Amino acid sequence: MVGNRYSWIASIFYLGFIIGAYPCMILAQRYPVERVASATVTLWGLTLILTTVCHNYQGVYAQRFFLGVLESGISPMFMLIVVSAQSSSFVTTTVF
Repeated sequence: MVGNRYSWIASIFYLGFIIGAYPCMILAQRYPVERVASATVTLWGLTLILTTVCHNYQGVYAQRFFLGVLESGISPMFMLIVVSAQSSSFVTTTVF
């Protein structure tokens, strides 16, 4: 790769992250968050494995974009899972 293609590889990840945040959260609110999170993590892993089949910079751009889309919902969904696993009495006694 030549020129500024490396910087585009880093930037296109965040473009996918911004675009994918809203749809991932909509899916997590409409369907069971555990199933959406597990499907997202599985697709993220498959996309990560597909890095090895990228032979040119366009393929790497597409792969990094979809990694950003899939990774955008992981942290919020994991937070939802952790908070829903705790009872409300535990949270109130720990905070106050």
